Amino acid sequence: MPVFETNGVIVEDIILYNYRGTPVSLNDITKEFVVYHDLMIQGIRCDIMIDDAKGLIEMAPIVGDENILLRFKSPNTEKLREYSFRVYKVGKRKKTNERSESFVLQCCSHEIINNNRKSINRSYIDQSGDNIIKGIYASFLEPQQNDFVFIRKKNLYLQQTDGNHSFVFTGEKPLDCINYICKESQAKIKGFINQYDYQKYKTPSNQVEFEDQNLSSNFVFYESYDGWYLNTFDYLMSQEPVNDFYLMKSDVENKKTIDQQIKPYQIIINIKQVKQVDTLENINTGIYSHKVETIDPITKRFTTDIFSYDRDSKYITHLEKDKSLYAKNSLFGKDSNSSITKYMISNIGEDYSNQSFLVKAKGKDPQIRNPRKLHKWFKYEYASRLQLNNIVLEVTIPGNTNIKIGDVINIHMPQNTENKEYMKKDNLLYGNKFFVTALRHNINSVDQNFFTTLECIKDVYAKDIIEEEIKLTTSDFEGAE
Repeated sequence: MPVFETNGVIVEDIILYNYRGTPVSLNDITKEFVVYHDLMIQGIRCDIMIDDAKGLIEMAPIVGDENILLRFKSPNTEKLREYSFRVYKVGKRKKTNERSESFVLQCCSHEIINNNRKSINRSYIDQSGDNIIKGIYASFLEPQQNDFVFIRKKNLYLQQTDGNHSFVFTGEKPLDCINYICKESQAKIKGFINQYDYQKYKTPSNQVEFEDQNLSSNFVFYESYDGWYLNTFDYLMSQEPVNDFYLMKSDVENKKTIDQQIKPYQIIINIKQVKQVDTLENINTGIYSHKVETIDPITKRFTTDIFSYDRDSKYITHLEKDKSLYAKNSLFGKDSNSSITKYMISNIGEDYSNQSFLVKAKGKDPQIRNPRKLHKWFKYEYASRLQLNNIVLEVTIPGNTNIKIGDVINIHMPQNTENKEYMKKDNLLYGNKFFVTALRHNINSVDQNFFTTLECIKDVYAKDIIEEEIKLTTSDFEGAE
């Protein structure tokens, strides 16, 4: 793991290519830029804050046909981090004095532009979900050099899905189609994550074995720095932590620990607790309990399937094994007739296409050959996504481009207490493991500062509630108002 110089950054290039492909350096007039990664928002975004006395908007000109190249790194790392974007908006434009102004160039991945300017009118018959997604990316999303002047080559990393599907898309956006396929696809128990290199999508250049024993099939398609990924949340959350970060309480403790074992880049600059628990929200979204009612218009069958967190959460991956988001004797662990119901049309029955009254149609009807199975895992998939909003922290660390969305990390937070028995312990409820769902790199090119802010979630508590008990007496409250 490279050692990062705390808050340091080397900005090599901030270049704008106008509609003619002419490069214009923004290094001297850029105050700050922020790069955004998010598992839940497809594509990478960037904001570039400009302080301009050269009439850039009119002279370049900036009209929405521009491309941006960013190249930066931490001082003690060898590799430059390089991004390419398309400018889509000029925002927050205001005068700073008589002949200068400030504004923000808002940029996004080239795939986001392609997604919004293209639609799919095509059928995909008898293909696996991951293979269809590969085809959609290659045909509709992949940026071409002649369209964008400058592009960065990206790979695809696709976790294999189980079974075949038949889809007909009628004018939908490519990413909307991919999100639909993610929802409809079932995860393999064992298989490969296939790496497809840029423009060589027929044969994988590398394969990594995976095992996913859970039932959620909660696929997500997202962009990370080196390419686009198709993974289940279950697979991502089951990985080992990639690094440790520490919230220190005093300069003395900080210095002692750094000298002995903790590196400067592992020290947390700031931490914000965005959310811990909202039981009303959990009830109203159905994480504790919900129903899935399914009808099959072909066989005229109808089923009701009930999700109970107490009974069924074991089929979903958690950061902490065999832990929960409520106490053992909690009201929320009791089965109830939930008012949260999800309705769907699906194909009900085992060995569906070989049933006596359907087998003759199998050869001509791709829907019969590839029946919909979403109802089998939807209740787990639905709950698994809801749990990603249970505990949310915002953690700021020295700039670190090795941390990626989808990583698991360890966050060490001292327990808040003046009780000496607990002062050396980490937070009793949170534990250490957290899942990174979003991050932003904030680079101040004037002061040469670089920090990374991580959005980290925890789906369950780290301990059974309550393993620790602090006995309070009336003396603890003396003087309290």
